Amino acid sequence: MPRFKLSRPASLADAFNRVSLILTLAVVTATLYRHHLHNAADPYKCDALINHGQWLDSPDREPEHKPFTSWQPPGCMLHEYTAEEVASCNDGGKILFVGDTGTRQVFWAAARKLDKNWVFKEQAQLNTHGDIEYCKASACLKFLWDPWLNTSALHDELRVFRARQDPEATSAPKSVPGLNMGTRRSVAILIGGGLWHARHIQIGSLRFFQDSVNNITASAYSPGTMASIRNIPISGKEGIHDQIFFAAVLEPQYEKLSPSRQLTIIPEKINEMNDYLEQLSLHQGLNVLWSYADMTRGIPETYGESGLHVIENVAGRMAEVLLNLRCNAKAAYQDGYPFDRTCCSNYRPTNWIQLLGILFALVILPIIAIKAERGMSSATSRVRFDKIVRQRSSSLSVNVTASIPLAFLTLLLAVCFCFLTDRTQIFDKVRKQYTVLDFRYLITLAVVSCLLTIRGSPSSLGRRRSDSFPGLEVQQAFLPRSQSEEFKGWMQMYVLIYGYTGASGELDFYQVLRVFLALYLFLSGYGHTMYFLQKRDYSLQRLVTVLLRMNTLAVFLSFMMARPYTSYYFPPLVSFWFVVVYATLRIANSRNESLPFIIGKVITSALFTSVFIHLKGILELISFGLDIACRANLNVDEWRFQLGTDKYIVYVGMLAAIFYIRISTILNTPYPRQSTFGQTLTRSFPLIRFLALFLSIITIPIFWILTRRSHDKADYNWWMPTISWLPVLSFVVLRNATRFLRNYYCAAFSWLGRISLETYLLSQHIWMAGDGHGILRSGLFKGDGTIKNDRWRDLALLTPIYIWLAWRVYAATATITAWVMMAGEEGLRPQDAAKATHVRAGSALAFLGYDNALPSPNTQGDMKAGMEKKTGKYDTPPDLRRRLVPIGVVLWIANLLYI
Repeated sequence: MPRFKLSRPASLADAFNRVSLILTLAVVTATLYRHHLHNAADPYKCDALINHGQWLDSPDREPEHKPFTSWQPPGCMLHEYTAEEVASCNDGGKILFVGDTGTRQVFWAAARKLDKNWVFKEQAQLNTHGDIEYCKASACLKFLWDPWLNTSALHDELRVFRARQDPEATSAPKSVPGLNMGTRRSVAILIGGGLWHARHIQIGSLRFFQDSVNNITASAYSPGTMASIRNIPISGKEGIHDQIFFAAVLEPQYEKLSPSRQLTIIPEKINEMNDYLEQLSLHQGLNVLWSYADMTRGIPETYGESGLHVIENVAGRMAEVLLNLRCNAKAAYQDGYPFDRTCCSNYRPTNWIQLLGILFALVILPIIAIKAERGMSSATSRVRFDKIVRQRSSSLSVNVTASIPLAFLTLLLAVCFCFLTDRTQIFDKVRKQYTVLDFRYLITLAVVSCLLTIRGSPSSLGRRRSDSFPGLEVQQAFLPRSQSEEFKGWMQMYVLIYGYTGASGELDFYQVLRVFLALYLFLSGYGHTMYFLQKRDYSLQRLVTVLLRMNTLAVFLSFMMARPYTSYYFPPLVSFWFVVVYATLRIANSRNESLPFIIGKVITSALFTSVFIHLKGILELISFGLDIACRANLNVDEWRFQLGTDKYIVYVGMLAAIFYIRISTILNTPYPRQSTFGQTLTRSFPLIRFLALFLSIITIPIFWILTRRSHDKADYNWWMPTISWLPVLSFVVLRNATRFLRNYYCAAFSWLGRISLETYLLSQHIWMAGDGHGILRSGLFKGDGTIKNDRWRDLALLTPIYIWLAWRVYAATATITAWVMMAGEEGLRPQDAAKATHVRAGSALAFLGYDNALPSPNTQGDMKAGMEKKTGKYDTPPDLRRRLVPIGVVLWIANLLYI
């Protein structure tokens, strides 16, 4: 019977590379075509914000929380403004609301952003037919009661507006900040009316409404100057400039109207008024907010008991539409990161570093990589005819030359793709909307993918020599590498689903997230401690290798995406704790074999680090120094929270590694040679193991029950530093409870754990959008915004691209790190090169077709083994500092000159 032969991993990898590359090019081409042809008339999504939209949480979808809080314009993200942001948008001016009770509702909604208590008190003693104004700092709002749209106060405002807009005006009035509202210019004017015309004018209501609107446009605009917002170029400092917006006349819920209102407010009158506004919009450029009508059309729940006025949540979204129209482009230019306001907004102009990155990615590096590849092919052909050692070394040099341009090209193309997706309007960005069904769908998919890829773990069956305890063979059955990577994969999968579905508002899911993050830091402390105690490698080379591996992509992204490096959170967090572990174990490392001494060091380090984090003035001083020296922005409060929430779990990981090594030492010593304590431990170990399993089993449900009593995130975060180790250790112990559990692992999640850093960073820009605040969409599909009925198509289209790029960037970063750390061609001996070429099975370098002559960080310990045998310790290559200083200087200068 013929047997089917499976392709080798390299062939599968090559096929996946080609398919992913073709898919990426197809998606980019289709999206560019859609943007430049179908969306050419509305490049900034202003027209989309004005005219269209849908509720992501309408009652028919059975939302998890109160409905009508998530309004989604086509292809862009609304931003929820704060009082400070409204003040920045006003810039000494005010936002003016003119009209009837419907417009006043929008005014109240905007005022709630400034002071909810003031709104509550003012509404209780309101003169229903009076003007209202309110200022908080420089955030000023004013409402003119004018249901007929014809008061002198309105036309005074319009004449001032016209004087500022008229290019022939020689002395346009200027805004004078102060308490006098009349001296402030109106940066945006919302005019809404029509219901009083329908209610109180039996015959000719349309004519009176038309006259009011015509008088407004005549007062506000010179003949021929009125133009739709879609035709106004967005400038950097002022966005769309000052604008007048008309609210569409909303159709009430006729069946809810009082009998007297039902007699006069009829559909024909409302339709005629809206038809007239539509004519002005199409032919004269009047800016009419038709999205207001979309918010209420056919949805009875959007109205209150009167049937005439919308509910508070709907009015709030109407206010958001107005603020996003006027303020987004201005705020994006002034504030930059986070770029989470993409409706009616343009991104900042491309700076010189971004242009340089694009130039290298698209022109310079491809040429260098092609030439290097040709040179490598030529050298390889020559080697086939001559097998002498000198030519092998020459071939290795050519391989190095070819791989580095390819690695830099991969990295730069990935960050340029992030720039294309998340710093241009080419791809759509939409809001997240949490639903429990979406979360369950993705979690179920993750669990199934794990179950289908369960494999045996060879690392759990072998032994590895402990270099810190000569003559001792340390069992590696507990928490092997494949298992720790699987844990990281589960953590990363949960973080991605948590972020993609917008589950951050759910306390239960947040609690699980914090446990996963604590587990990752535990594994980080455990793994680094195991390495240092076994290898005794405290060299500068090891320190720099790990830091480069963790931070290269984040640094590239921070420059390319105009985003602070520390805002990426994960790389600086794990880098900080790695340096803490390194410093703790390196100090007086010759005495690390003394258990009391090393435990004392760990406790001292924990106390010192806690003081460093919480003592006021230390982080503030560091932030001030970074700002002065490097123009680096460090959010002190945010980082005090991030470091403080998990300030002890890394030390728990260190202690776990220390005790594991010590216990393994005792158990692997022949029984007659053990001390009294060792013999007691050996005899008692089965009982200790049973107690550990029992405590782990009961700890997890007890932890869950107790933490459920936390009423909010702040209370839960207060407990986390001291209790996070309980579920973490329980999970680790239970995962290693039996030989079967130790010997099998989920290959898919183990692989994902290896690239967790890349998946986290790239997810902010090419899976999610708006720096992680929204969801990236191709714009090729339309639907209701749910994963089940709509977003699954974009999810299926973009996820392979995202995972593929993370995979490629992982290998490229490893290659670049190894290249930076190599001492040069003369520093790589033939025997080291042989070890370097033997990359472990499944490693990214071999899987991606990169040159195997370049070692990954995981194989650098093997390369340095020869150095250790020769010198008895790990040495730093003599030219390492000379190579690191120029890198640091370039980054420092680039940060100083960055705009």
